Amino acid sequence: MLYTTVTALQWKSTLDAVKASQEANRLTEEATRGRIAIDVKLAPVQVGQPTQISITATNVGHSLAIVGYHFGYDRGVLLPDNDMPLSSNPPDTMLEPGGVEYTSITDPHIMTQEIMDQLPAMGDMGVAMNGTPHTETRYFYGQFDYESFGHKHKLEFCYFIVKTDKGMMNFDFPLRNENFILRNCPHWNTSN
Repeated sequence: MLYTTVTALQWKSTLDAVKASQEANRLTEEATRGRIAIDVKLAPVQVGQPTQISITATNVGHSLAIVGYHFGYDRGVLLPDNDMPLSSNPPDTMLEPGGVEYTSITDPHIMTQEIMDQLPAMGDMGVAMNGTPHTETRYFYGQFDYESFGHKHKLEFCYFIVKTDKGMMNFDFPLRNENFILRNCPHWNTSN
């Protein structure tokens, strides 16, 4: 009986040590794997020109990341609730730690004064409260798929254009360009 008790305690101790080792390995991998961060900027919104955002993807991790991406754009009041309708992607890119990939999304539809005047304003109740516009706007969205240490990760983003209000002109918004701001969509903003 004593032998069984000692063996059971040794077995439990071994299992605890294995779990601790696995958790330490996971934490080490999380700290050292490749990790993609994006910076998004809105190009000047001008009548007679297409609307565009530029995207800088940087490997802020400590290991190589193999990166692929898909993008899309849309016009409307609301986005669909299902998956993003994404374009085909270019070949994967290998990003070393600190490596940078530059790309952009262009909505080829020309901006007219009528469309510009109808863009939602930042202070509109739906935009201010829950990030949902009540008038037609331009949406830009995409997904970065990357792999590091054999594990796949996904980073989704989605923005729509809103006009700034007069009271907001003195504030510095990171996604602001002149009189327009990129606002996060209510969904399609996840990462793992």
